Amino acid sequence: MKKMMKVKKKMMKGGGGTRGVSARVRVRYREEYAGWVEKLYKLGAGDEEVAGFFGVRVEVLERWMRRHGEFAEGVRRGRMWADAEVAERLFQRAMGYSREVVKVMSRGGKEEPVRVPYEEHYPPDVRACIFWLRNRRPDLWRERVLLESGDGEGTMLLEVSEEVLEEMRGMVKVAEGVVGPGGEVPSDQ
Repeated sequence: MKKMMKVKKKMMKGGGGTRGVSARVRVRYREEYAGWVEKLYKLGAGDEEVAGFFGVRVEVLERWMRRHGEFAEGVRRGRMWADAEVAERLFQRAMGYSREVVKVMSRGGKEEPVRVPYEEHYPPDVRACIFWLRNRRPDLWRERVLLESGDGEGTMLLEVSEEVLEEMRGMVKVAEGVVGPGGEVPSDQ
């Protein structure tokens, strides 16, 4: 009895399971979860949030996906829909867009507010363009570095990843004496 009281107190404090899920509570899968999980992912929830909603661990969600095809399909549809929405917004941001808005104005509170519709324009965003193109067409839009030889022989095009490029920039800083080999700033700077 004494041991049961300790376990109950531990569970009440939230220490009885992972992320607030009691070790003694077992949530069983129900058919309506397939529709719920799709809606949760459409709202932008991640695996942790979805697991918390159902009161289970992420491993249980993964088991449900393996065992219940309709649940796995709900997860797939919800994630795809959310990803498509984000991709559409990124594309709009990259291309620029316009939208109809209404501005509500008042003249010192003496009259009814006046609603004035107008079109608001958002110009293309260069960073969104770069992000879109580097991810959608990396074969054409990778970071490129031009190297010129000192003997006048011409130019060579070298394609490198962002990580390699950052490492090369660090090596140049070391060579120029801006930073030491360990990344520290020399004391005479």
